[in-house]
Amino acid sequence: MLEKYLNNNTYIELVLKDDIPEENISTGIPFLNDNKTTVLDLYKFIQQLKNSSSNGLFLKIKRLNIGFARADDIRSLLLDLRSSGKKVFIYLEDIGNIEYFIATSADKIFIPPWTTLNLLGLSFDSFFIKELLDSLDIEPEIDGFGEYKSAADMFNRKTMSPYHKEMMQSVLDNHYDNLIDTIASSRNISKNEINKIIDTNPINPVKAKSLKLIDKIAYENEVTDFIESESNNKIKFVKFKSFTRNNRYAGVIKEIKRFIYGRKKYIGYININGMITQGSSKKGSGFVNTCGSDTLIELIKKAADDKSITGVIVRVLSPGGSALASDLIRNEIHNLSLKKPVVISMSDVAASGGYMVSLSSEKIFANPFTITGSIGVVAGKFNFKKLLNRYGIYNETLKKGKMSTIYSTGKSFTKPEKTKFLELIKEMYDEFVKLVSDKRNISLEQTEKAAKGRVWSGPDAKNNGLIDELNSLKGCIEEIKNMSGLTDDEVYIKEFIPKNKLSFSGIEKFAHIKAVNDYFELFEILNREQIYAVVPHNCRIN
Repeated sequence: MLEKYLNNNTYIELVLKDDIPEENISTGIPFLNDNKTTVLDLYKFIQQLKNSSSNGLFLKIKRLNIGFARADDIRSLLLDLRSSGKKVFIYLEDIGNIEYFIATSADKIFIPPWTTLNLLGLSFDSFFIKELLDSLDIEPEIDGFGEYKSAADMFNRKTMSPYHKEMMQSVLDNHYDNLIDTIASSRNISKNEINKIIDTNPINPVKAKSLKLIDKIAYENEVTDFIESESNNKIKFVKFKSFTRNNRYAGVIKEIKRFIYGRKKYIGYININGMITQGSSKKGSGFVNTCGSDTLIELIKKAADDKSITGVIVRVLSPGGSALASDLIRNEIHNLSLKKPVVISMSDVAASGGYMVSLSSEKIFANPFTITGSIGVVAGKFNFKKLLNRYGIYNETLKKGKMSTIYSTGKSFTKPEKTKFLELIKEMYDEFVKLVSDKRNISLEQTEKAAKGRVWSGPDAKNNGLIDELNSLKGCIEEIKNMSGLTDDEVYIKEFIPKNKLSFSGIEKFAHIKAVNDYFELFEILNREQIYAVVPHNCRIN
């Protein structure tokens, strides 16, 4: 069916904008579903396009709200498409670091006359709300173990600590070097020249073309004319949705044939996406995106019991959260790995609890731009006594047992409670370090050096033994295919997707509002959990 639909005078037309999520949010109401194209959707699409008779891809990129690891996965897929003999032409409108980084995978890059190239270098923002809490008479009593464990700093400080600044500057430097290397090699410009160019940005299209950063200044309709002139034929441009819809019909026919003539084997695919909490996942409900241990454990058990699944990829995009929930998920992944091969594929961030859940897989893969590690814990409470007193609200507590009110939000820690509390997080930190040491088969001394709550970029995580290899999502899929003993050229993937509540995730478009919201989301989670394995929620390099 697909071959009748396409021919060698066909290009698929795809628009990428806003978020490219790791998973879609299913509301149970079809017309309210947030059906965005996911990273896995793009992988499947590129594999289908490689095997079609189409000439290639015309990709239009508008402003994207993703991290560099996801951008690098997309870029790797486009390079893979080109290696199959297909052409990739990319048209950019709103051009920042991420958009241009992906575009360097193209045969040719086009931009319209009145845009601006904003290849500005990289930055990292960290927000602190201590003064806001002070003004509300809310006293945070949050402590972290490990010099670099900066999740509590947002509540306790007004600026970065020296350790926090050192850690994030190191990650920033690694990201920047990777960005420079990619642009220099793909555009055949020296690294020194790219550094100079970045320091003179923003620049207009004429300047961008003279510096060989782009190939042509053109409007969208002129790009299609150019593609036709390159092909010396009248080209049919097929919308991405039409292509995937027709491919889906062809896929149904394949499924029927496979059912009749032989059982199909699949690779399982599970997302750990969002802040990790106990209980059920809440995707987008009230602007909170959480990954619940109950929900994940149910999905993992389904994958373990599904006889058609030969191996499983667990894709992690999480800054962590509840230490207990993270360990429960990790343990269930361990149980799954006793039955089937399991690999972890890390996205933009897989740190703290997001790193803990990864420890019981056979192999851990990260992207060079992944932020991971952060082996440490944070714990504490918020004291609302002054806030309540401000409005004439007082409480009186009767107690039996010295520690019965240790987590009470109506008072400060007593000295014995504080001593016990610090002892508890030290014990939990030691357990985390020992777990990493055991699972990664590295010494406690070496693990301690890589721990202390410090986050690492992909290459440094590999050097410290925290991951096995640097690999794209495509590479992870090939790896689990080999580990599963699958020999078919085509890889069939079965996603295990939870049912979620309504999504109101449009707030993501407003970056600064979202950043503040993220901290209050963390505030809410900290207020209902006791021990947390979490990085600062905003760990985004722009």
